[in-house]
Amino acid sequence: MRPINLLPPEQARAAKARRGSALVVFLFVVFLVGLAGLWFMKSQSLAAAVEDVDRERAANARLENDIAALSDAADALNLYESRSVQITESLAVDLDWGRFMNDLGRVLPPRTWVTSLSASAAPPDPAATGTPTYGSVTFAGTAFDYPDASTWFRTLDSTEWAAVGGAWVASITQAQIADFPTVAFSSSASLTEQSFSDRATTRIVEISE
Repeated sequence: MRPINLLPPEQARAAKARRGSALVVFLFVVFLVGLAGLWFMKSQSLAAAVEDVDRERAANARLENDIAALSDAADALNLYESRSVQITESLAVDLDWGRFMNDLGRVLPPRTWVTSLSASAAPPDPAATGTPTYGSVTFAGTAFDYPDASTWFRTLDSTEWAAVGGAWVASITQAQIADFPTVAFSSSASLTEQSFSDRATTRIVEISE
């Protein structure tokens, strides 16, 4: 059965127009809500990006401070290395006189005494062959008799005194002290590496990197 509309045509058109307007308003509201959501997401992304930039700037500032600190450390390290080289070069042939004289008193035979000694230390000759020597030492002394002087020479040329080696007799003559006959002698020996001190290493403070 066909429906019968008893409303005037003007009212029907007005109702249709209102429905169309409501649809337009609804679609506009949906558009505004979508636009607001998009704006919110963009604002959140922008805030996160700003925070990232701030963190990067803070990290860069810390790195710049670290670099400045490392620059001071590099200057200190260069100074340390230059001073270490100076100490090493200055003490390259540093005789340990305390140990040297103590060993001399230890190995000096009875009835024999040293009246003078002189030492000259030097780096070994790279062109030399055999056991390297580090200079020489010369002793002048007196013994009661020739066997006493001979004992000194044998001691000087033995392994009992590691600081010297390769001893030789320079001279030996009859002498006299007051009414007592004596023997005056002069002998020399090469200095070995054991005659040097370890101040070149103990004076340089080790640092950890």
